[in-house]
Amino acid sequence: MKKEKRKQLLTYIAASYGLFWGILIIAFTMVQVGIIEVDLDGNSIFITFIKILISWTPTMAVYFFRKRLFPGKSIKNIFSGMFSEKLNVKLFLAVIILEVLTYLIASIVVSVYDNVPLISQWTFSKELFISSFLICLFTGATGEESGWRGFLFPHLFEHYGCIKSG
Repeated sequence: MKKEKRKQLLTYIAASYGLFWGILIIAFTMVQVGIIEVDLDGNSIFITFIKILISWTPTMAVYFFRKRLFPGKSIKNIFSGMFSEKLNVKLFLAVIILEVLTYLIASIVVSVYDNVPLISQWTFSKELFISSFLICLFTGATGEESGWRGFLFPHLFEHYGCIKSG
C-alpha cells in the first residue's frame, strides 16, 4: 500500500474513533456532572440522541476530513461516487424476506416457549411504528455506511481482498 494512501486510511480511522470517543466522553461527563439526568434503565431521549450521533461518526469523519481524504473533490462527488453501484433488487428482496421469516420464526418460538398467543407479541401502534422507523433510519448502518463501506472498505479491498478487509 502506498504511503500516501496508508496515511489517508490512518487519518480516517483515527478521526472516526476520535469522534466516537470524544462524543462518548462528553456525554458521560454531562451525565456525571448532572447537566443531563438519565434514569437508571437508560431509556431517555438523551441516550437515543447519543446513540444516533455516535453511529454517524464514520460519516462525520469523511465530511470533516474530506479535504485530506479526497483532495480536490466536492462533497457531492465524494458521496455520489461511494454509492454509484446499482442495487440488486433480487438480493434486496431476498434479504427482506429472510429478515421477516427470521422474525416470524423467533415470534413462534417465543410464543410456544412462553405459552402466549402469537398475536399478543406484536404491537400495531402508529406512534410506535413511526418512532421505531425514525430511530432505525438514523441509527446503526445508515450513518456508518458512507464511512466504513464507502471509504475505508474499497481501499482495504484493493490491497487485502474481501475477507481480510471485512
